Amino acid sequence: MGGKPDTPDLAPKFMALLGSRFVAHPSNTSFEVRVTDVDHPLTAGIDDFEVHDEEPYYCEPIGAQTVLLEATYNQPSAGYVQSDYGTDRESQPQMYLHPYGGGRGAVSVFRSLHRQARYETDGGHCARRAWVLE
Repeated sequence: MGGKPDTPDLAPKFMALLGSRFVAHPSNTSFEVRVTDVDHPLTAGIDDFEVHDEEPYYCEPIGAQTVLLEATYNQPSAGYVQSDYGTDRESQPQMYLHPYGGGRGAVSVFRSLHRQARYETDGGHCARRAWVLE
């Protein structure tokens, strides 16, 4: 498609486990992240914050999500086939809880957190970008 990458749904079972599927991302930018559940143990004591030089991701939600962190951005992803995907939403989940089977996991879409998660786990099991909570 004109040299642009596409993001077909090639692993639907894995994406159902994660609760979302990556579709596209615009250029790196700065944006504010809002804490949507200040009472949850994972976000208690965290204030809204800003991230800089971050890849904002547009992901297709799959199944239920309880959003803990969200951000607002709507720049098109010029380098992707689905360049306008997600630009019509008021907010984008940055961290959410997703039930699967008899448990649930916490999933983060932060690029910088992915890099950090390779080196540190906070006592939870870190698998790519998801931590098993229960």
